[in-house]
Amino acid sequence: MEEQTLDSFRATSSTSDEETIIRYTRDLCQQLGVSELNPQKISWSPLNRVLVLYNSVRLPRRMMDHLTPDEWKPLIASSIIYEGLVADARYKKFNDKKLVLTHFLPQMLVPTLLLVGAIRLSFGVNEFVYKSILLLGSLAGYMSFELPMMRRFLSVDTKDIQFRADMEATETVEKESFLRVLEKIDGMGLDKAPLESLLKISTSARQRIQKLQNH
Repeated sequence: MEEQTLDSFRATSSTSDEETIIRYTRDLCQQLGVSELNPQKISWSPLNRVLVLYNSVRLPRRMMDHLTPDEWKPLIASSIIYEGLVADARYKKFNDKKLVLTHFLPQMLVPTLLLVGAIRLSFGVNEFVYKSILLLGSLAGYMSFELPMMRRFLSVDTKDIQFRADMEATETVEKESFLRVLEKIDGMGLDKAPLESLLKISTSARQRIQKLQNH
């Protein structure tokens, strides 16, 4: 009976915390000028990444029940700023006419011409099976080249942007409280997801602390 009561209390507490986190997130969206984001729920992700979507907040599952709503607040503020900075950096890169003309378009030219040639060649093939194989094979080859190329072209220095987002977030949330949360995450090893650490695709809490302290 006591165990059931304890489980019920934890569930109620968790629901209350999630409602508070959602309220904080909406307030931050208003303060940071992205009122089009209107999260209604929280989802828990295996990735160590805070992400505010149009109608939800995606939080790292490893940190579930370890942080209070107030501790989530600076992480969410930084995430909102980070996504905006990444989008701006990619937009500027794609609109850099010199970069597009000297790197992007030349790399697209040859595979595009080959794809067009394969499509024209397929018109002369009567057998449906062979025609399908030719078209699908050409399209697969084109995509396997173009998608990685597009990714490289639109890639930005996300670590540098993360540090910048953290610094800008301190204009909205208290810097000392932000540092305390990052210290807690670092001390408990909550940012040490094996796959992300192996691939080096995330910025560690320790790196973020050092940058904020030096700012």
